[in-house]
Amino acid sequence: MDLGQSIFESMPHASGFSAFLDFIIERGPFVAGVASIIFILMDVVIMRWRRGRPVPEKTNHVLELLSSFGLMLGIVLVTLFGLYSLHNKWMPKPPEIAWQEKIADTLQRCLTRLDALPFEARQRLERRLLDRYESPKFHCLAFALQNAGSADLSLRSDASAAERYRAEMRLADRLLEIPKVSDILGRAFSISKENFLGYGYSLPSDNSEPRAREYLVKNQCSMSSKPGGPCALANSASTQVFTWIFSPGVVRATETIGAILSRNQPEENREAFADLLKQIDEGRLSKSPPLLIRFSKFPITGYFGTIGRPDSTFVFFSNLDEMWNRSIAASETISGREPDTSAGGTQGVRIFVWVYYPTSADDAQAATWKNIFKLLKSTVRVDPDIARLARE
Repeated sequence: MDLGQSIFESMPHASGFSAFLDFIIERGPFVAGVASIIFILMDVVIMRWRRGRPVPEKTNHVLELLSSFGLMLGIVLVTLFGLYSLHNKWMPKPPEIAWQEKIADTLQRCLTRLDALPFEARQRLERRLLDRYESPKFHCLAFALQNAGSADLSLRSDASAAERYRAEMRLADRLLEIPKVSDILGRAFSISKENFLGYGYSLPSDNSEPRAREYLVKNQCSMSSKPGGPCALANSASTQVFTWIFSPGVVRATETIGAILSRNQPEENREAFADLLKQIDEGRLSKSPPLLIRFSKFPITGYFGTIGRPDSTFVFFSNLDEMWNRSIAASETISGREPDTSAGGTQGVRIFVWVYYPTSADDAQAATWKNIFKLLKSTVRVDPDIARLARE
């Protein structure tokens, strides 16, 4: 048995042969049994046909060879299928396991071939995708998901919302078990296995009950003319984003977000923000799509004009309505960031605040696994060079 298992472990699993192997894994005992019955019946039919018939010696010899060959072939197939099925524990794979394995196989193939590209070719690919705040590895993962079948494999057509949610969480766990996936999602979405809940609410930094809604926003420029990144051009800032940069000592600990933003003008789009303040006074905070807010703190020299890291694809935002009457420190806590607005620390550190004005529901998607699967499977347009690498 060890010899048989070692043979199958060393078998090349080429992509063109994988579907056949998957069928054997799931239906091995059944296939072996059917094959043995077919070849036994063939042997019986040949023997009965020959009985009482004047068969020429040459024909009789050929029939004996066919009978022996069929019997031997049946034994070989039964043995091989049986050993292969035994090695895979004689049981059909749950749909989510087959889904996971297909993603893992495609992703690994894509990443391996990506690493094998000449340095200059890989650099050109990375620069091309960076204009979209995406990376080759992110495209490899998107391609793997787009070619792995439905993410709702275990659901009936009439499944309830609760069943769908549980299925999405199971699939998310399976996805995160695949090597390199956590790193790719961490880079593209800033998703942490420990802190990302995946149902639209952020885990507070004090580990209290989640109570602040969070959303995913496509990374984009919030300030123009910032050398060293994608926002170097003049007028590259989005008109939907408003940015504030404060020295830590300027922000009073008890002052609310609403008061801070109302008395300070953003770095760009000032006329548009003045109009937004009027809308807020008229009740805009409670309307859909929700106004969003994001906080961060880092040295001013590390800011390249984007709402997230320049290599991030999507960025987390919180609901501004839930932060408007809270201080920055309290808002950071419930949004999952460690609050720190002290004046001390590294020279040049600034507090960054971004407000985002979505124009449609697609601009402010809840940070759920359902929407992450949707983005990877439907929204991302995989680069043709990445698709070719993943297929070859």
